[in-house]
Amino acid sequence: MSAESTAPRPAWGPAAFGDPCRDCGYRWDLTPEEAIAVVREAPGRFTALVEGAEGTERHPDLGWSVAGYVQHVADNLLGWGAGLAAALAGWEREYVSAAPDDVAAVKRYDAVPLPSALWTLGQAADAWATVARAAVAADVVLEHSRRGRLDARTVVGAVAHDAHHHAWDVQRSLAATQRDS
Repeated sequence: MSAESTAPRPAWGPAAFGDPCRDCGYRWDLTPEEAIAVVREAPGRFTALVEGAEGTERHPDLGWSVAGYVQHVADNLLGWGAGLAAALAGWEREYVSAAPDDVAAVKRYDAVPLPSALWTLGQAADAWATVARAAVAADVVLEHSRRGRLDARTVVGAVAHDAHHHAWDVQRSLAATQRDS
């Protein structure tokens, strides 16, 4: 672990997923810049993963299609980015998030076109990376409705985990679809 990443790690992240994540292998000791790089690389990573896919592919144990997972990562970036931007501007620092399945139902993840989800992910990753760097530099702290106080470093690590983890979900979905063919 580098000196830059010596901030306390959130108990809920590693406790919930393991350290490293027992499923996707995400390491919680990444520096903020390393975690931001995970997100910046996500559009390219997802684009490469879904090459030749329709977006409707599903793993039998997962709730969303491939396109749905891409859209979720984009929506997660947009939500957390907006929360960090508001805090940077001196507005309310409470971050209230909707349940991912509720967002999926409202935004119709079951019908989102894969090109649309990939475009949104690219836009969201660029915007999120900019605000994340500024939030880390300003030592922003958010009050999460369920997780309590989260400093910007913790938020950056959690958001990077989400992107990394759902790339793994997409890989599993595509592999399961290929086995079934």
